[in-house]
Amino acid sequence: MNRLSAAFIAILSLSSVAIAQSQPVNELSRAVVQVTAPDGSGSGVLFERDGELMILTNRHVAEGYTKFVIGVLEDLHQPVVPTFTAILHSFSPELDAALLRVTMYMDGREVNLRELRCRRNASDFCIPEIRFASDVRTVSRGNEIAILGYPDIGDDELIYSAGHIASILYEEFGGESVPMWFRTNATISSGNSGGLAFNPATGEMLGMPTSISSDAETSTSLGRILSVEAVWRALEPDRVMTTWEEFLPPNDGLDPAMDPHYGGTELAAGFEPDLFEVEVLAGGSNRIHTLPMECTGYVASAPDFRLDWSGETTQLHLFFEAFDNSDDATMIVQGPGETWYCNDDGSGTRNGLDPAITLDNPAVGTYFIWVGSFGEGDFIDGTLRFSEVSRNDF
Repeated sequence: MNRLSAAFIAILSLSSVAIAQSQPVNELSRAVVQVTAPDGSGSGVLFERDGELMILTNRHVAEGYTKFVIGVLEDLHQPVVPTFTAILHSFSPELDAALLRVTMYMDGREVNLRELRCRRNASDFCIPEIRFASDVRTVSRGNEIAILGYPDIGDDELIYSAGHIASILYEEFGGESVPMWFRTNATISSGNSGGLAFNPATGEMLGMPTSISSDAETSTSLGRILSVEAVWRALEPDRVMTTWEEFLPPNDGLDPAMDPHYGGTELAAGFEPDLFEVEVLAGGSNRIHTLPMECTGYVASAPDFRLDWSGETTQLHLFFEAFDNSDDATMIVQGPGETWYCNDDGSGTRNGLDPAITLDNPAVGTYFIWVGSFGEGDFIDGTLRFSEVSRNDF
């Protein structure tokens, strides 16, 4: 055999391997969905169980919500399309895992599982069979692993990445040492959470991409994958919860009984000079998602400021202006009678990102004010202002 023939055969062999590997990826792609909640989105894995269409995802993707929009790949080469609605089924209070149940199509049609099951050479959307790894204890450092999910930077497209298992962490769970976490150098970013981590050679699901650890100095990162064994142990019927009220602290952990970070003031109707100002640092670690009126953002447990109000006026304006116009802040207020007020992007604010709340005929009493950041981990310097004059008049 001459060198040219040998090289040609080698190229054919490599092409065959590539085709063999791409086929499972295309099939599995149909099972990886985008899970959208009111304050963001993540990924999930679609599968059939006991005649129902279920979605496996991370708890933090669903946390605080009961209804979700599910996007699927109707065309493997196009962005995700919102297709189903789903509800919370159950979640683990111990590990970052949750189950959702698909209820219907977005247009209200019933879901027919028989019609959705993949048949040979299916071209339209269908549900492939997901094979969960039966024994992840055989996984070793250095094994290949692949990721499918919908990272925020992917513009609603399903993104594939691949790498190797860098380490395996065993932890005690249920009285037994369990392979809990795989670390990997495969690319994982925000939005991948709850997606599919699988063995590219067999197509078996090994776990869920869950979090990332990054080193700013070296610009390197390692992804953390919650193993499928740990997931199913955590989601056993006698270990799960079904309502967030059982799990989340009241009012998302906001505690008006704590001392405000920046003190308080007493104001009465007709106060002069009209504009009251105090500088605050907005932000915190409490994610807001269960309060009424779809409040959002990240705030501290203690209020940032307390306002004791008296007298009668038609309107009282509370607004926050960040020193940096590009910062995105939020505001949450608890008024007399535990009435909640919230705002993210105030109408008419200078940059469209500053929060503003107008209290019509404000009740006499105490108002506790939290100023937060829209993004997790962000802290924003700015000025909190109170006025009876519309902020647009300044």
